[in-house]
Amino acid sequence: MATALGLHEGDGVAIQWLSEPKRLSDAELAALWASMDELVRPFPPGYKFDREEANAR
Repeated sequence: MATALGLHEGDGVAIQWLSEPKRLSDAELAALWASMDELVRPFPPGYKFDREEANAR
């Protein structure tokens, strides 16, 4: 993103909120978590996480 904006090391950046953060109700938060839970998939049988392999990418 910095390249796309033409930013370089040492450039100043100002951040401004364009709107107020939205506070979710308990029902909205529960619905959000439920929709995220639908995306969860189990790992295949025999899967083993290899930190060295992951960091080699």
